[in-house]
Amino acid sequence: MALTVLSTSVLLGGTVTAAQADNAPQAKDGSGVQAVYKGRSIDMSKSWEGATVCVEQTYGEYRCYDDDAAYRDAEGLAGPASDVGVSAWDDCRSGYFCIWEDKNYAGRRVEGRAPGMHYLQDLTPSFANQGSSFYNNRSTNAHLLDGCTSDYLHADGRGYSPDLTQEDRLVCSGNYNDKIDQILLF
Repeated sequence: MALTVLSTSVLLGGTVTAAQADNAPQAKDGSGVQAVYKGRSIDMSKSWEGATVCVEQTYGEYRCYDDDAAYRDAEGLAGPASDVGVSAWDDCRSGYFCIWEDKNYAGRRVEGRAPGMHYLQDLTPSFANQGSSFYNNRSTNAHLLDGCTSDYLHADGRGYSPDLTQEDRLVCSGNYNDKIDQILLF
C-alpha cells in the first residue's frame, strides 16, 4: 500500500498551481455542487435524491446514478460491478480518486479527477466526515484533509486504504475515519 501520513502547515504545495486551487470544482462556501441525476439538476449539498454513485465527468461537472450497475451501464463500462467488499476497490476507474462512505469500499461513492481542492461538504452535508475507505487510482498524489490544524493523509498515485480507522493522525489524536473534509488532487 503506497500510503503515508504527513504533517505540514503548507496544504497547497506540490504541483497544484494557484489557478488550479482557485478554480477548484467545488464551491468553498458550502453552496453545493450541481449534478445531473435522472435527467435533472440536483444540488448535491442538499440531497443525492437516492443516488449512490456520483462521478466527476469533466472539470467540476458531476453525474449521479442509482447504483453501480446503472453507473456502469450509462458510462459504457464492461463487466458487472464487483461485489461490495474488499474487491470493490477496482470499481474505481483509472484516472479517478474514489472515496467510499463505508470501510472496505462499500456504501455511497464519489469519484473525482480534476486537480484542485474538492470540498466534501459541498457534495452533501452527510458526506463530509463520512469517508471510511479510498482508492487513488491516478498516477498523481492526493491529500485527504480533516480540518484538524495541519494534519493530512498523503496518498501516492495508486495509493489506497480499505479502512481509515487504521490510518493514525500525527498532530490530532485518533484516526482519519469519518474525518475527511477536503481532498486535494494534484
